Amino acid sequence: MIKRLTAFNPVKFSFILLFTAFIIAGGAEYIQYKTVYSGQTLISNAEKKLIGLEKEMKASLKKIKSFEKEDEFHNYFFHSGFENIGFSFYVIQNGKIIYWSDNEPVVTPEDFNSNEQGKLLSLPNGDFLFYSETSADKKFVGLIILRHNYDYENKYLVNGFNQSLGLSASFVNDKDGKFQFHLPDGKVGYNLHFENISDTENGVAKYLYFLSVILCLIALHILFRNYFRRSVLAGSVFVLVVLLLRTLMIAYKIPGEFYKLQIFSPQYYASSFYFNSLGDLLINASIFLLIAVNLYQFSKKIRSTLGNIFLALILVCALAVGFHSLITGLIINSQISFDVNTPLEMSEFSLWAFAAISILLITFLFFIATVLRLFSGYKISTGHAWVAIAFCALYSSVLLNELNCFKERESRKLLAQKIGVRQDHVAEYLFDEAGKKIESDTLLPRLIQQKENITAYITQKYLNGYLSRFESNIYAFPANDTNYVIDGRTLANFQQQADNGKPTFGRNLVYLNNDNGRSSYLAFIPIESKQQPLYTIVILMNARFLQTEEGFPELFMSGQSQENIFPKEYSFARYSDLSLIYEYGSFTYSLTDKDFRKSLDEFTFIDLNGYNHLVYRMNANSAIVVSRPIENIFTLVTLFSWMFAFSGITAFLIYILSIVLSPSSYFTWNLMRRIQVSVVAVVVLSFILVGAGTVIYIDKKYQDDERKSISDQVNALWFMISEDASAYLNGQNYPELFGVLDRIVGNTNIDFNLFDADGGLLYSSQPKIYKQNIVSQRMNPEALYEIRKNQLTQFINPENAGQLKYISAYAPITDRNGAVKAYLSLPYFEKQNELNKEVSGFLSALLNIYVFLLAIAVFVTVVISSRITKPLLLIQEKMSGVRLGSINEKIAYQKNDEIGQLVHEYNRMLEELASSADKLAQSERESAWREMAKQVAHEIKNPLTPMKLSVQHLQRNLQHKDDKDREFVNRISETLIQQIDTLSAIATSFSDFAKMPQAKPEKLDLLQIITPIADLYREIPNLEIKLSGNNEAHFVHADKDHLNRIFSNVLKNALQAIPDERKGKITIDIKNTINDIRIEISDNGIGIPDDKKDKIFIPNFTTKSSGTGLGLAMVKNLVEQSGGKVWFTTEVNSGTTFYIDLPKA
Repeated sequence: MIKRLTAFNPVKFSFILLFTAFIIAGGAEYIQYKTVYSGQTLISNAEKKLIGLEKEMKASLKKIKSFEKEDEFHNYFFHSGFENIGFSFYVIQNGKIIYWSDNEPVVTPEDFNSNEQGKLLSLPNGDFLFYSETSADKKFVGLIILRHNYDYENKYLVNGFNQSLGLSASFVNDKDGKFQFHLPDGKVGYNLHFENISDTENGVAKYLYFLSVILCLIALHILFRNYFRRSVLAGSVFVLVVLLLRTLMIAYKIPGEFYKLQIFSPQYYASSFYFNSLGDLLINASIFLLIAVNLYQFSKKIRSTLGNIFLALILVCALAVGFHSLITGLIINSQISFDVNTPLEMSEFSLWAFAAISILLITFLFFIATVLRLFSGYKISTGHAWVAIAFCALYSSVLLNELNCFKERESRKLLAQKIGVRQDHVAEYLFDEAGKKIESDTLLPRLIQQKENITAYITQKYLNGYLSRFESNIYAFPANDTNYVIDGRTLANFQQQADNGKPTFGRNLVYLNNDNGRSSYLAFIPIESKQQPLYTIVILMNARFLQTEEGFPELFMSGQSQENIFPKEYSFARYSDLSLIYEYGSFTYSLTDKDFRKSLDEFTFIDLNGYNHLVYRMNANSAIVVSRPIENIFTLVTLFSWMFAFSGITAFLIYILSIVLSPSSYFTWNLMRRIQVSVVAVVVLSFILVGAGTVIYIDKKYQDDERKSISDQVNALWFMISEDASAYLNGQNYPELFGVLDRIVGNTNIDFNLFDADGGLLYSSQPKIYKQNIVSQRMNPEALYEIRKNQLTQFINPENAGQLKYISAYAPITDRNGAVKAYLSLPYFEKQNELNKEVSGFLSALLNIYVFLLAIAVFVTVVISSRITKPLLLIQEKMSGVRLGSINEKIAYQKNDEIGQLVHEYNRMLEELASSADKLAQSERESAWREMAKQVAHEIKNPLTPMKLSVQHLQRNLQHKDDKDREFVNRISETLIQQIDTLSAIATSFSDFAKMPQAKPEKLDLLQIITPIADLYREIPNLEIKLSGNNEAHFVHADKDHLNRIFSNVLKNALQAIPDERKGKITIDIKNTINDIRIEISDNGIGIPDDKKDKIFIPNFTTKSSGTGLGLAMVKNLVEQSGGKVWFTTEVNSGTTFYIDLPKA
């Protein structure tokens, strides 16, 4: 259908595509507008969904109310998918929670005292709707999560609405918000407003925009083809119109919602007015590509002169510089990562950027191919095209590698400067607020008196979020005891240290000038009661400075603190007074900076021991060194693989588009393409299967190893604490038990939790996860159920805290009688994160290897298929050139394989064909002469009979010599002469038809040929001949004798067709057509009957009672030999017109 439409009316079809694209874009505009601005509509939909959830919750509670056995609760809680819609269930008996479905809501039994259905219950970590059912001795409670409200946010803890409501994180609770969210009972639950509207993208709208852009590009391609087919000038004018429209589109951001997509945000890339975003670059590059493709298709060779060659060189250089600048600008002027060593961590913008570079490269190749075609007539072949793509991929990969190194070094400079500037003004400001809260905390004096761990208390309550980037040591000194010693130091010692520091914005906060390579602060906070000093809290804060992603600790960092994560591949060292004072990372630095004193410049890069080192010299004696491993050749190979893959896909898509729009011109499913597609498909399928199998195997192996490791750890920990825990728990001596557990944590550095027999938390080595209300202080209900029901000694279960997924191992702790006293829990936070990193790293390496192998496979496939099919193409070429009766060249092929045998058979058939052609030609000649001889004999025999009778009669009469004899002899003689003339004419006609002398074409004026012939017939009485076309010359390229024979025979036939009783009229008209000269010879004769029309040019056929029937056959033969054609029209009793077309000279 596409072929018919584009062939019939490409402009009409392209405008249909454009109209469709505008309709789709308009729909996307509407959807995006509704998504961003119609907040009340989205909220109304969410309210309706919440009403549906309420109905489902009430039905579920009625069902749970009928349960009696624990198994029924378990099966319903854990196998109904309630966690996906935010449902939590609890069963309370005698004021105690006995069953629960999950441990996300932070609740106590007191929170369930109300019986108000649909009540908004605000818990420490979120807002929930409360529902309940009661029986004789139990209360069944159901909670629907509305919105999470963590104390702070990071990538694991995200405050937002229940995902099943369909409200994005851009809806923020604000008392002044203009959108009201109603609860099912009609009350206003929240006042909301939109925040970060630019991030509110609708997925459907995004895909509709993408589809509309694709349709527009296809329409432009069709229009480009249409105008460039007319002329280069028409195509150029249309290109200018498109560029003008594109300029207006960029200047006025049309369409508006389209330009609000993130891909059009300048924060990712911007270099100029026309390339103001990654989306603009992609659209412009695609338009350039379509222009280049059509220029190549419709370009024709021009005359090669020195000036043209010089112009071609200038064009090539200008194109190379232009595309180099675009690619360089994309890399330098963007925040997009081009690190292909970790492809799974790349964003969608990185993939779009690679696509943009590949489009630019293919565009450059088409422009170069156009220049070559213009000035040399060279048309690029498929093999050469792949070689060119590989070369451009190599060039771009080298360029990318160099520019990546440049960007990395610039980033390293900023990192070194950041390390050098150790004072944190943001932390100073935040600590001033925290210090005021600590000073007014009335609970602190009692905690100090009870010798509680105030470090954990103050850190978790006041020094969280951004301040969690500091390690804090907190000391409480009595106000009335100046000699009080903690860790070998008195309050005076700390004050003396502060005297050497620098005052800050924060209240009673001093910045310490130390040389430990870390930002350090010292704070003094007075604790008073009734305006009487009780204690002085001393807080020593040292910046963690370098953090790595370890999973569990990240739960306690706010989103801002993520900025402090140090790249894991970096190492760094600080030198002061020429000596090493601090180092971090895997590189081993020397104790002095002798290796880094090659230059005293501010920034110096040095390669040493497999690392590249940036030396940032702050002064002559102080320096910071930031190091990273030197990139190996694998990075360059990976970049080449990616660029070759992207460029190959781009070229393939252009090829497919060309096939769809013009299938007859571009696509033939020949053997070479079948081999290429088959081999590539087999390779890709093999890679996918092997890769998938490898990933599944590696993932399973890692999980098995992980489970074995955590099982071994929980067993070892169980043996360490089981006996002591059982004894202390029997006596309920919790303080001593906690002391023992604290020592185990200090000695083993293992995180674990201890729950009582009912699943309530007793102890945690990381209490912050519970005290900051990330999860409730209850054991995972599924683990509790499985261990109880199946009497397991160990149970491993996947869990989550916020969006952090991990696994936990549980083991029961029993007394000597076998009674369960507690449950030991070992959460596997860091190892789970390490597992994810290992799997991600493996997949990244596997993906890069497969991309590289696929690129090689495609290249090798093209080369091998070309070599395999080259002899076949040669055979095809030779066979297509075989002509009967001419000399056909044999194929020279030396190998004795299947193709060699085919070539041998081909050569043998050529010999047989030549022999058969000779025999056939000889047979045809003999047959023709035999037929001709038969006809000649027949025609000559007819006049000989009367000749013989006349002679015999003459002989008899000569015996009688009387006066009448002379008259009789004269009459007989005239008859003989006539018969002899007839016989001579017949013989001449046969001779002429048989000989067909070799033509000697020359440039001739038809008037000079036809006029004398026409004049010969003007003398015939009762005949009128008119000749038109005298006013201009009519030149043809033909043989003069042939033309004389042609027109003599046609005029003779015209004359013979006129009856004797009719005055003859013959008209000769000469006309000029586009490529030929047409001669029309008309008569007013008897015409040609219908049953004889198709035989008129057959030799030996005639409509007259006399004649050979060879005249018109000879005319047709001579006209076609001159490159023309002859035909006629006739009407019985009205006349006949013969038309003769001869090519112009």
